[in-house]
Amino acid sequence: MNKEAGANISSAPPDGEDKKVTRMQCKDLREIADSCLSDDLLIKSNQEALEHLELCADCLREITDRRNLRAILRAAVMQAPALQLSDEFAARLRARLRVAPALLSLS
Repeated sequence: MNKEAGANISSAPPDGEDKKVTRMQCKDLREIADSCLSDDLLIKSNQEALEHLELCADCLREITDRRNLRAILRAAVMQAPALQLSDEFAARLRARLRVAPALLSLS
């Protein structure tokens, strides 16, 4: 789920300027971290997150840790014997997939 809409972005003027600049806070990044790692952010939000990560070592560490955890979990799931397709099932699936285009053309 993309939590981006719920992120609170605060506006703060840059040093000596009257313009308002949007700056992401640590709590905002934590709210959208999973969307960020999944490439589910809008371009503007992604840019704001990247800018924040350039300035905040704690958030960069958090994102790096989450990315590493995801990789470890993904590898564990892919290697789990109980989650591997049996040869029989894979053969039946391939056979059905070969027949499926012909069945779709009859519809």
